[in-house]
Amino acid sequence: MAESELLSKLKANNFKVTPGAMEVLKNSHISVNDLVNDIAISWGDEERIITTKKAIRVMLNSQKFSVFSKEIKEEIKKKTKPVVVVPRHLMRTYSIMKRFGNTPVIPGRIAQITHRKKETEKIYLEELVKNGFIKKKLKENNQYSYQIV
Repeated sequence: MAESELLSKLKANNFKVTPGAMEVLKNSHISVNDLVNDIAISWGDEERIITTKKAIRVMLNSQKFSVFSKEIKEEIKKKTKPVVVVPRHLMRTYSIMKRFGNTPVIPGRIAQITHRKKETEKIYLEELVKNGFIKKKLKENNQYSYQIV
């Protein structure tokens, strides 16, 4: 956005702008005309000095900014993975499973790392399977292995 164009339009409407406010308005990604219109509408007969705080308020209340914000939120949703919420008592087992990645792991191996009983780990792994965090496979020697989904 052209700072000189914005400043000249604001001066034409009898507005004074502090340097901090100019920086906020300049970086708002809203067109000059829309900004000037929003400022004129929101001020009325008030004191016509735009401070940083007032500039932020104008920017956040701008219709164009809310559309821009929605676009950013949608883009962030597409680029980020949802947060997996694992029950607290299963977190240690799940984090170890994540370290192994797609490698199948047997409960005895996880029990060695967590220093818990093999039977306890079997119970926790079954609960993780039931909740859809990991999957269970039967190996050739009739032993189950687990891996991250």
